[in-house]
Amino acid sequence: MMLGGWGLGLYFGQLLWDNIQVILVSYQVYAFWYVVIMGFLSFVICYRYGPPKDQRSKNLIQWGLQMLAIFIVYQSSHYTELALAVNVLLVILYYFPKTWINRSRSFYLRKFPKKRRLLTSEEFYEEGVRETSMA
Repeated sequence: MMLGGWGLGLYFGQLLWDNIQVILVSYQVYAFWYVVIMGFLSFVICYRYGPPKDQRSKNLIQWGLQMLAIFIVYQSSHYTELALAVNVLLVILYYFPKTWINRSRSFYLRKFPKKRRLLTSEEFYEEGVRETSMA
């Protein structure tokens, strides 16, 4: 990175991305079996030695699964602009502070309260009789 700058880094990143796409398109069966076998091997290792107990390891696994999910959402559509917009929306909603949502909701409810249902004459009379008998 220091010799070529970001341009060289992006070039190698694009080259790697193109090669991965060629491999996945040309060798779909091998890629599928690689994922299945490595998944099974990971399961066996976790079963033998137990699940990760360190919080950092759990965070790395969570972040990896989240990145994989976003990648799958992006690749699941031919309309890439919409898929990218959905991914950005998902990330924004995930990291959006919940207090802001609650604050805006309470502001909306204060500004536009629900209309109260008034009692009819019969309901008013029945409630009066009921409350008087309880007193």
